[in-house]
Amino acid sequence: MYGYAIVTVYAILSPGNGEARMILVTGANGNVGREVVNQLVTAGHDVRALLRSRARAESLPTTVEIAVGDFSDTHALARALEGADAVYMTSFEHPDLLRLQGNLISVARDAGVRVVARLSGMRADPESSAAISRNHALGDRQLAESGLGYVLLRPNWFHQNFLGYFPGGVMRLPVGAGRTTFIDVRDIAAVAVAALTDRRHLGETFELSGPEALSHAEVAQILSEATDRGFIFEDVAEEDWRAETVHRGMVPDDADALIGLFRRIREGAMAEVTGDVERVTGRPPIDLATFARDYTKALCRQL
Repeated sequence: MYGYAIVTVYAILSPGNGEARMILVTGANGNVGREVVNQLVTAGHDVRALLRSRARAESLPTTVEIAVGDFSDTHALARALEGADAVYMTSFEHPDLLRLQGNLISVARDAGVRVVARLSGMRADPESSAAISRNHALGDRQLAESGLGYVLLRPNWFHQNFLGYFPGGVMRLPVGAGRTTFIDVRDIAAVAVAALTDRRHLGETFELSGPEALSHAEVAQILSEATDRGFIFEDVAEEDWRAETVHRGMVPDDADALIGLFRRIREGAMAEVTGDVERVTGRPPIDLATFARDYTKALCRQL
């Protein structure tokens, strides 16, 4: 389910005004990373992609230079980081998370990188009952204690997750009426770009949310109204969701990790609206109805 393939975008922070021109972005085939790449390319930055295979470059802009490697390959990381001064670090679930992330941190430090912006999760906490939240917190702490300049990006659940959460128009999750401040990846990427290109953000942690707290039933209603199609939410018991998901091929440990996050939703731990997107970008975050209108065709492919 999880991997650690990375795409690399380069940017050098200008000594004079802190503006970045070359940035290393990892995870560029992911929802957030791809959008970070697109926004950087649109802004005129040079891009290099580090991928586990060249075949994964098909979705990237043609101006992106390709290098092949992954977080376990320190020689490939060294080649990719040569000359880089800023890095966008994706997050991932892996038993060797700290070792793999440590490879990138060590090579980045040797390369003279000035800032690493790490994708984490909202309210990451080493004492959390949810394993994913604990792992995010450990990864955040490893970076913060590395001696590198850093920014932590902690978004809530993505709008774009709903592009695959409604097979046949029905979303079955064990979240009850719990509310979540879902956020658009375009907003996460915009904050990431600011973190990578403006040294004033060094050392900051951004808790990133959308503009409102919604239940999953309200999500289904909003998507239905925006697309003029029928989307339905069904609450299910944890054990039923786990059995169904493992039957479809999910690794049991991964299913259990997600159940920990679902519990946090039911308990209200994911319902906080923050102002960090607007504080950084100068505009309100994208709401779910706007997302649905922008992605109507993609949403309806599930039906």
